[in-house]
Amino acid sequence: MTRAGPALGVGAALLVVAALPWFGSGFAILLASNILLLAIGVSAVHLLMRCGLVSLCHGGMLGIGAYTSPI
Repeated sequence: MTRAGPALGVGAALLVVAALPWFGSGFAILLASNILLLAIGVSAVHLLMRCGLVSLCHGGMLGIGAYTSPI
């Protein structure tokens, strides 16, 4: 596998997320935002378990997103 494989996957995912507001339904936008919010929380847990680092920024951003999403 070449080194360009993961970069192309990330680029394709960013393109889909950027085009979602124009071509996606309301449910698709809600689902994508929930997935991205949970990805922030999962990355914080991964940092804690893998490296032993405690990052309060991930938890703070997850809390801000959870607080402002119903508004």
